[in-house]
Amino acid sequence: CRGAVRRNREKRITREAYRSLKENVREGFDLMFVVASFGAGFSERRAAMEGILTAAGLSARAEQNT
Repeated sequence: CRGAVRRNREKRITREAYRSLKENVREGFDLMFVVASFGAGFSERRAAMEGILTAAGLSARAEQNT
């Protein structure tokens, strides 16, 4: 990710996406997201994170469906 401005923008988008999903994440886990594709907007980043959390079984919604 070239430059501090772009890197900080990516971090802000990632943090905001996680904050919007935080209430649906099961407690008791430490999470780390590594951004591999730069330039995604908020909704794209949020959808990707939601998919990852659901696939890992960490989403409270995934727990309710099982």
